[in-house]
Amino acid sequence: MFERVSKAPADPILGLNEAFAANKRDTKVNLGAGVFKNEEGVTPILATVKEAEKRLLESETTKSYLAIGGDSEYGQQVQGLLFGRDHNILSNQLARTAQTPGGTGALRIAADFMYSQLGIQKIWVSNPTWANHGSVFASANLEVKPYRYYNADTRGLDFDGMLADLQEAKAGEGLGLLSRTTQQFHWENPGYESFDGFLSALSSRKRKNIRKERAQANQFGGEIEMLTGAQIEPHHWDAFWRFYQDTGARKWGTPYLTRAFFDAAQDSLRDDILLVMAKRDGQYVAGAMNFIGRDCLYGRYWGCIVDYPCLHFELCYYRAIDFAIKHNLARVEAGAQGAHKLARGYIPAETHSLHWAADKGFHEAIAQYLIAEKKAVTEDIEIMTKFGPFRKTTADIAE
Repeated sequence: MFERVSKAPADPILGLNEAFAANKRDTKVNLGAGVFKNEEGVTPILATVKEAEKRLLESETTKSYLAIGGDSEYGQQVQGLLFGRDHNILSNQLARTAQTPGGTGALRIAADFMYSQLGIQKIWVSNPTWANHGSVFASANLEVKPYRYYNADTRGLDFDGMLADLQEAKAGEGLGLLSRTTQQFHWENPGYESFDGFLSALSSRKRKNIRKERAQANQFGGEIEMLTGAQIEPHHWDAFWRFYQDTGARKWGTPYLTRAFFDAAQDSLRDDILLVMAKRDGQYVAGAMNFIGRDCLYGRYWGCIVDYPCLHFELCYYRAIDFAIKHNLARVEAGAQGAHKLARGYIPAETHSLHWAADKGFHEAIAQYLIAEKKAVTEDIEIMTKFGPFRKTTADIAE
C-alpha cells in the first residue's frame, strides 16, 4: 500500500536528538532543542505542571468536543498575557486566538489562512530559523524570503541588517520589483587570529590540501605583493589591465571595463582597493583585485599572462583570507562562479537583488521563473554546504 510513498527527509532537529541518543560517550552534551533534563538525563514533570493537571482534572465537567477555535476562555487569557488586558488590540477586537497541535501546527494553520483568506503569497522568515519553517510555509504555497536576524560577530540580534532587509523588501514590493535569490561563495571569519587558526577548523584532508597548494603556489619563482592605498602606483594598473583583458576575453568575449576605469580607480578608489600581484624576473605575471568594505573584502577581478600551478588560488582566495584576518573583516565575498571555492573555505551563501520588467507578460513569466530558481538555489546551497571543508567529527581533528 505504501510502496509508492517516498520517505520524507529526516528532520534536522529531531535528527540531532537521535544522534545524541546513539552516541556512547559519557561526556556528550545535547545542544539541540532546549529541553530541561535532570542529572539522569530525564525530562521530569515539574511539580507545578502536576498541580495544574490535578486542578484541571478536578474541575473538568465534560469530555465533549471543543469549538473549532479551542477553549475560548483560554484564548482570552492568552491574549491578555501577550498584549496586556487593557491594550487597544483587545478592546478593538483585532486579535483572534485558535488552539493548535503545537507550534508547527500553528504555523501551518496560519500559513493556510494567509494564503487562502488574505491573498498573501510571500512571507519573510528570519535567518536563521527552525529548519522546518521554510517547508511549512512553502507547502502552503507561500514564497519564503529570508531576512537577516543573527549577527555572528556580536552573537546577538542583527537589528540593522534585519531592518535593512525588511525595508528593502517593502520598498521593492511597493515598486512592483521582482526579488531574485541567487548564491555566491563567502568565507566567514568568526574571529580567527591567524590562517592556521582557520585551518584548524577544517578536516584533516582539506588542511593538508590547502597547505600543499599554498606551498606550490609560492614556489612559482617570484614574489607576491599585497598593495593598497599609496602603495598602488600607475604602473600596477598597466600590468593589471593586461591581466583583465586576458580574463575578459576568455570569459566574457569583450571586457566591459575600460582602461580609463583603472585610472579613475587610481585617483579615487585606491584606499579602498587591495591588489595582490605576483612578480617574476621583474615583471608582473598575475594579479587579483579586491574592494575593501567596512567589514568585508570583495574579490572581483583576476588575470594572468603566465599560468603557474595554484597561483590563482593563492592570490584570489588565500591572500584574501590573510588580509581579512589581519584587518578583522567579517568575511570575504569571492563572487558567484566556481564550486572549486568550496574546498578552500568559501561556503555558498544566499544573495538577493531586485528587478523590473516593463512588459506585464514578461514580468509574470520572470516571476514564475524566480520562484523555481529560488527553490533550486536553496537546494544547491544545502547540498554544497554538506560537502564543505569544515570538520564535522572529532576524528577529523587529527592531523
